[in-house]
Amino acid sequence: MTFTAQNAGTAKILMVVEETENYSRVERIIEIIVNKIAPSVPTVSIEVPYGTKYGDILEKLSSEYSFDKDMDLEQIFENLGPQPVKVNYQKQPANNYLMISVEITVNVIKANPTVNVYVENDQLLISDKLKNEMLKLSLGDTPGRLIFVDGQKLQLGENYYSWKFIPTNPNYFELTGQIKLIVSEKILTELVITENPLKMTYTAFEKFNPSGMKIEAVYSDGSKNAISVNNISY
Repeated sequence: MTFTAQNAGTAKILMVVEETENYSRVERIIEIIVNKIAPSVPTVSIEVPYGTKYGDILEKLSSEYSFDKDMDLEQIFENLGPQPVKVNYQKQPANNYLMISVEITVNVIKANPTVNVYVENDQLLISDKLKNEMLKLSLGDTPGRLIFVDGQKLQLGENYYSWKFIPTNPNYFELTGQIKLIVSEKILTELVITENPLKMTYTAFEKFNPSGMKIEAVYSDGSKNAISVNNISY
């Protein structure tokens, strides 16, 4: 009969000898030591974006993998391409297998940038031009520059215009998007009171009366237009 140890540690084997002629039976117990064995390690390759922290790659691995306690888990992958990384591998059940240090392959690819584009003034004149300096990155965005895609012309009304983001760090992808602009033939630049209201003196809590007031709207092209006091909010 063959005996196979199932668990590392100390094992007791009961040996029995029987003689049929005299009906005798002898038993003896022998104690052996069963050592842990080195596991066979599967080949592992994972893919992460640039800027991933070392500690984050454990989320892509099974619970059998871990780092040494002195490993800086906040360290990031700064170079693109396949990179060997040393980790600990503990096959389960842990009491039967040795923990060994192994290398896995981490393939670092370009990362998606964080880009939130805005313009300080979204109202333009048809005579204006699309200028790259109009496009702004928000606080905390990935460093880079913004440009309008070539070949676009301003059109009257509300329309979307395409932009392109070019990162300073080549380890990020370029990105494209659109932003809405409002284009007019002329825009209101000023309100001019040409005649004051009939009533100019009030007491506390008395409601303002705009009767008699005349207002002109001045536009970017120099034209003027009278505005009814009924169309103005106070």
